[in-house]
Amino acid sequence: MPQNCFGGIHKQTRSKRADDEQIQITLSTPAQEIFIFAHIPKTGGQTLRNCFMRHLQLHREFIHLGPFGEKDAAARGLLPFPDRSEEERSHARVILGHHVTCETHRLVSHKTPRYITFLRDPADLLVSYYNYAQGHRPADRPPVFFEQWLTNKRKPRENFMTRWLLESFLQNGPATRLNASALRKVNDALENFWFVGLTEQIDRDAPRLLERINVPNDLQRTNVGGVDYKKIVTLDDSLRRELYERSPFDVELYRYWKTKTAENAAASSSNA
Repeated sequence: MPQNCFGGIHKQTRSKRADDEQIQITLSTPAQEIFIFAHIPKTGGQTLRNCFMRHLQLHREFIHLGPFGEKDAAARGLLPFPDRSEEERSHARVILGHHVTCETHRLVSHKTPRYITFLRDPADLLVSYYNYAQGHRPADRPPVFFEQWLTNKRKPRENFMTRWLLESFLQNGPATRLNASALRKVNDALENFWFVGLTEQIDRDAPRLLERINVPNDLQRTNVGGVDYKKIVTLDDSLRRELYERSPFDVELYRYWKTKTAENAAASSSNA
């Protein structure tokens, strides 16, 4: 992990107050906040992206740090966001994308960073990601069998969320094998987040997040398997058990945060 990862973010962001805020998101918004979404693939990020694009000025108020946003910015003759002037970057209200890292807040250093991410059931994520990848492959390229895709040595997909957070978000080098230490690093990082949610609960959580950001709540589901692309593999109980066994760190990661969000929700209800 880079030595100064999360530099400048005070530990108070994970205080009891912040834990309460994870569920009881109010409109008492500080004047200068930057909401930074670390978009793990197939966790609902494109649904959020499209919502922000409908209500915020793309490339000024809303910055998409991912293939779509970066390609679109280049086509418009805009500099990559990190290369723009500090004054230009200061207009950003929301940053989202696969290329968000633990140092993205430094690009808008005068604002209070609010890191956000969504996790998803590991088996649901892997099957959804596979179906999406096959549904968007070039027409002249034959489909890849699920097992071959899952065990690709160049891009291993088992323990996908843990690996993505470790390598992409925390900027560690590629890990041939994951271990308990890697999972601890990921969980330690997520403890610094302002909000960690679950894709399965996005309809519950997104309205409060959007209210805090002062964006209308009109989420429209995007990239839905069986609607926007064909489902090649269907998840059944047997495959779910197998995928859980093959992604134990993702299962532990997901279940930990699922329990934590449930506890926060219960505390919020009792304090209402």
